[in-house]
Amino acid sequence: MNPQPAQPVIDTHVLLRDGDKLLLSQRGSPYGYGRWHMPSGKLDQGETLSCGAARELFEETGVEVEPGHLRLVQVVHHRQSEGVERPPTGEGNPSTGSPRSVWGCGGSV
Repeated sequence: MNPQPAQPVIDTHVLLRDGDKLLLSQRGSPYGYGRWHMPSGKLDQGETLSCGAARELFEETGVEVEPGHLRLVQVVHHRQSEGVERPPTGEGNPSTGSPRSVWGCGGSV
């Protein structure tokens, strides 16, 4: 896997539910500062959607989920600038276990 963003740019968004609760976090970076959002981020080159969503969920929240427990629920093509589309994805159930190497995504979180 290459830590460079995939082309076209692909964002993953994870809806993480626990009953009627939904996990959100508040943005601290300049983009959308202070706004609430789902754990999300850009897919790396050569990374699958489920592995990228699991990685971003872990990086932003510390919650580990096996990529196989995620399921695609929505694809949105959004033209941010000429030639760049950003389809978001993802829903899953949290699980315990080791990060990416056990999940079959390669590398470490």
